[in-house]
Amino acid sequence: MLFGGWNAFTVIMNYVLLLAIGIVIWREYRNAYPANKNLSSHMLTAGLCAGFLFSWGQHENLTWGFQSQFIAVHLFSFIAFAIYSRCQNPLFRIVWSILFSVLAGISMGNGMAAFAVLVGQGILLRRPWKEMIAIIMAMVIFIAIYFYDYTKVAIYFDPSMLGVNVGWIKLKDFFIFFANPVYPFVRFLGSEISLSLCAVIGVCYFFIALRIIMLLFVRHQVTAYRSFLSAIIGMVIVSAAAAANWRWMQGVEATTAGRYSTPVLLGYIALALLVLDIAESHWARFTAQLVPLIALTIFAKSQFQIFGNPSHLYDWKLAALGQKIGLDHPAYDALIYPATGHDALIQKYQLITAENIGPWGRDWLHDAGIVKFDPERVDPKLCNGFIDHQTTDDIGLVASGWAMAYRPFKQIFRRAALLIVLVDANGQTAGYGVTGQYRPDVAAAYKNNNAPDDSGWTGFAKRDSVQPLHAYAYVGGNFCLLHGQ
Repeated sequence: MLFGGWNAFTVIMNYVLLLAIGIVIWREYRNAYPANKNLSSHMLTAGLCAGFLFSWGQHENLTWGFQSQFIAVHLFSFIAFAIYSRCQNPLFRIVWSILFSVLAGISMGNGMAAFAVLVGQGILLRRPWKEMIAIIMAMVIFIAIYFYDYTKVAIYFDPSMLGVNVGWIKLKDFFIFFANPVYPFVRFLGSEISLSLCAVIGVCYFFIALRIIMLLFVRHQVTAYRSFLSAIIGMVIVSAAAAANWRWMQGVEATTAGRYSTPVLLGYIALALLVLDIAESHWARFTAQLVPLIALTIFAKSQFQIFGNPSHLYDWKLAALGQKIGLDHPAYDALIYPATGHDALIQKYQLITAENIGPWGRDWLHDAGIVKFDPERVDPKLCNGFIDHQTTDDIGLVASGWAMAYRPFKQIFRRAALLIVLVDANGQTAGYGVTGQYRPDVAAAYKNNNAPDDSGWTGFAKRDSVQPLHAYAYVGGNFCLLHGQ
C-alpha cells in the first residue's frame, strides 16, 4: 500500500538484493586476497559474479515483485556464512550468524536450511562442538516457532504422476535442478532428451563440488574463503533437495521453472570461484576460467529476451479485464494463477478492485466497467484503428482489431494502453477491450505515425448485446470511432 501496489519498489529491490549478494561474495574474495594486485584476476571474479547474478534466465525472479523474498533468503544466509567463516570472536560469530539465519528463515521457509548449512560449515572449519550445538538448538527453536499452528499448503498434483516410482522421480528432479539454467537452451532436443541431459549435467556438478569439498576437508585445506563458498554450494544442494521433495508431484519438469535458476546460478559462481582458488597449475587455472566463461557466453543469449516480444503479458491484461467488467474468462486467469485456485483469485480481484490498488486505480483498468459511451464526446481526430473480427465464446462476444492514438509529443514515449469501449447497435455500452496485443503489421504500415507494435486489441461484450458491435478508443475522456463496422 505504501508504494501504491505497483510492485515497482519490490522489483527494484530484486536487483538491489542481487547486487548485495554480489557485494558479499566480492568482499569475501577481497578478504581472501587482500594483497592481490592482479587486476585481471579481480576483473574475472567481478565479471563472473555479475554475469551469473544478472542472467535473464532467472527473469521470473527479476520481474516478479513477490520473488524478492526468494532472493533475500540467499542474501541473509550468505551473510551468515561469511560471518561464521571469517569472524574470530566465537560469541560474535555465533550470535550474528544465527541472527542472519533467522532473517533468512523469516524471508522464506527454506531459509531455515541456513542453520543446517552453518553446522556443516562448522564441521569443515573444525570448530568446537559447542558452537554447532548452539546453532542446532537455535534451529530447533526457530523450527518449533515457525511450524506452530502451521497449515500445510495444497500443491497441484499432476495425475500423470500416479503409479510412478516416487524415489526415482525425486532423484531425477534433484539432479535436473542443478542444470536449471541450461534447460531453456537444450529444450529443442525434446523433453526426454533435454531432461536427461540436464540430469547428467546436474550429476557432474553435484559430484565435482562434493569431491572438491571432501578433499579439502580431508587434506586440512579448508580456509575461511573456501568454507564460505562451500556453504553456498551446500545451500544450493539443500534447495535442490527441497524442490525435488515438494515439487515432484507436478511432473519431471517441475524443477526447470525459471524461478529456480537463481540459487543454481549462485551455485555456479561458488563452484567456479572455488575451483579457481584451488587451481595451481597454469592449465588448471585456464580450464577453471574457460568453463564458466563458456557457460556465460551460452547464457548471454537469454539477455536478448529483455528487449523481446512480451506478448504473453497481454493475456494477463485480458484476465484482469474480464474480471473487472464481470465477464470472467477462466482460461486467461489460469495463465497467471493455478486453475485450482480460481475462486481465491476472484476474491483477490474483488479486494484490489474495491481498494483501487496499483493498476486498478488508474488508466484503462480503472476505467473499464466504469466509463460509459457518450455520443456527445466523439472526436474522430484522436485516433486511428479498426475492428476486424467479432466472434462468440463460452462467456459472451469477443471482438478484436487494432487502435492507435494520436498523442501529443510529450506522451509519445508513454505507450500507455488504450481502453476500447464496445457499443452495441442501439448505442449502449456492451463491453470493453484493451490494446497491447503484438501487431507488427500495423507498426510497419503506420510507421510514419509512430504506431506502436502492440496496437492490437481484444475486447469482451455481453452475449445479449445487439449486433453489430461498434468499437471506440477512449482517449483523454473522449471517444474515437474505430473503422471497419
